[in-house]
Amino acid sequence: MIMICFFFQAEDGIRDYDVTGVQTCAVFSTQTDVDQLHAVLRDAVSLGASDIHLHSGAPSKFRINGELQEVSGSHAEPAATERMVSATLTEAQRAELNRVGELDLCYDVDGVGRFRTNIYRQQRGFDAVYRAIPADPPTLDQLGLPSALAKHTNYHQGMVLITGRSEEHTSELQSRRNPVC
Repeated sequence: MIMICFFFQAEDGIRDYDVTGVQTCAVFSTQTDVDQLHAVLRDAVSLGASDIHLHSGAPSKFRINGELQEVSGSHAEPAATERMVSATLTEAQRAELNRVGELDLCYDVDGVGRFRTNIYRQQRGFDAVYRAIPADPPTLDQLGLPSALAKHTNYHQGMVLITGRSEEHTSELQSRRNPVC
């Protein structure tokens, strides 16, 4: 069976429809869903998490000091996770997510920070990973990198590849080069 999801801003919850063998679900997001997501991101940043993993039908996880840690009491039904994640998307982003099954974007929460975000569809529903981008990127010295790399942060043409494992500060280094996610 093909599942097609539609997202709407509204005050009530889930609506399921079965149209000629194609199951569709409409997820109605509210301001409460946005507030709940912001609270999760705020809590994660205050604990020093670099990554926030929201899972449909499974506990959320925070990456703190390079280790994924399960957040106790965070098990959310797939519909609740989907509402929370979709509440912050524009219509164009929702359409892209439904068409492709995943979406990369930058998300900014006032007073909390910016997040490089990946939302993707999997068997249980939609999951999302938020990577916290510090407001003040660490210096090359704080990252343990040689000062000779400083000249590479000022190039206006060409391509600089920054690769590495998630705990190697690649997002922080990139944020020094480009202050936009």
